[in-house]
Amino acid sequence: MNQYYFIINPASRKGSIETKKEIIAFFETKNTAVTVDFWTTDKTVQVMVDEAVEKNFDTVVACGGDGTVMEVGKALIGHNINLGIIPLGSGNGIARHFSIPSNIHKALELLMTHKIQKMDVGKANEYYFFGNIGFGIEVDFIKAYQRKKRHGLLGYGLAFWNALFRFHYATFELIEQNQTTAFTPYTLMISNTNEQGYGRTLTPNATTNDGKLNLVGLPKQNWIKLSTFMLQIGLFKQPLQRKNLLEKEITQIQIKRKNLPFPIQIDGEYIEINKKTIAISVLKGGLSIITG
Repeated sequence: MNQYYFIINPASRKGSIETKKEIIAFFETKNTAVTVDFWTTDKTVQVMVDEAVEKNFDTVVACGGDGTVMEVGKALIGHNINLGIIPLGSGNGIARHFSIPSNIHKALELLMTHKIQKMDVGKANEYYFFGNIGFGIEVDFIKAYQRKKRHGLLGYGLAFWNALFRFHYATFELIEQNQTTAFTPYTLMISNTNEQGYGRTLTPNATTNDGKLNLVGLPKQNWIKLSTFMLQIGLFKQPLQRKNLLEKEITQIQIKRKNLPFPIQIDGEYIEINKKTIAISVLKGGLSIITG
């Protein structure tokens, strides 16, 4: 008998009591053990995952956005437990990559198929990531988005314009196989998935089961080229012209910055690192996930 432990982030746009009731109602006629709980300051994700391990649940389901998936997923690393996703966030890039529907009922039906895939996991110093880690304007964008009360696509747009006019270029050192390259990016991202949210992508060919991460960077540009680049993403969901992009597949790389703190974004969360070097690597097949 399958056993599911649902962790709902109440801060997500649909993370409500009604969602909990919908999940419980779905399983009422099924021979399935279900626990549905809310992630709170008093009951953290790690505490709930530990409880799921102790009670031999075979699947823990993250109900929220990419940040929720990240928190639940990293707690599951090293355990023989599957990760399920009910997308309740705004962008839902990880769920979209795995073709998990945003409709709650359809996402629950998908869980019952138990179609499991081994997923690579990125690691940046002591932090894990499942979607992407960013170092350019995406950092300012996520910082602005988290400050705004308005979420959703409109909130993303407002946060981007805020970041656009506040953005200052910084130069990084990219160290790979003892070779160092100075890079001053408008955007610099290392991605595990083929989408960053809302169908937009800089890494359309990224896969999560090849033991590699996809690095993409756009160096400093004039306003005409930069505007064209952003317009293509807005209209066509990805850059049509890629000749100006730095692109490569990596298994490990170090990224250095002279000044502290070192601001980054990981799976849509703004973080400040108090180290000048971030070592990035990939844990091949580090997590089992239920996919579409």
